[in-house]
This record gives sequence, structure tokens and C-alpha cells, in this order.
Amino acid sequence: MDSLKNLLPGAISRAKITRQVATAQVAAAADEYLRLALPPGHQNDAHCLYLRDGRLTIGGVNGSVISFLRLRENELLAHIKSREPRALIAAVHFIVTGPESDVVEY
Repeated sequence: MDSLKNLLPGAISRAKITRQVATAQVAAAADEYLRLALPPGHQNDAHCLYLRDGRLTIGGVNGSVISFLRLRENELLAHIKSREPRALIAAVHFIVTGPESDVVEY
């Protein structure tokens, strides 16, 4: 009997959702890094919004969070690459989502 680990890649391929699963794994790796990088009490101040056309978009509650993360962009990319070596990320885009979901682009 095959294990789920051996069966899953084939099922993903047959369902033609390989790209979507890879995108979800990149988002999960980004969120994992954000929780590790942000100071205690602020782990939920930023999260991965989406990955589209090689552009990873990170949302933060305010400009301070965005500035903090912008300084750590290379660490974020290295963390994602360590978890998902085949991830193709051409750029990281940071936006302020704010507590009221107002979006300000930088």
C-alpha cells in the first residue's frame, strides 16, 4: 500500500492544480517567516496577500511594519527558497492594509 506522501503528487497533477498548490506553499512559507520575524505581540501585523506573475505581495497594518519587513526582504526570500526551492519570485511588493482594510501602495 502506498503512503499518502507518495500518492499526493500524482493526485495533484491529475487534478491540474500543481500551480495553485505551489502558490499556497509559497504563501505559507512567507507567512511562517513573517510570524518569526515580527516582534512578540505583533506576529499578526503582516501576512502574505497573494503571489501573481512572480510578484509576492505582503500586507502590513501600518507603515512601520512595512518598513521593518522591507529591510528584511532578502531574509524573506531566502526563507521561502529554503522551504520551496522551485519558487519563482521576481519581486516582493509591500502594501499597507491598515486596521480598516484601506490599501495604500508603496
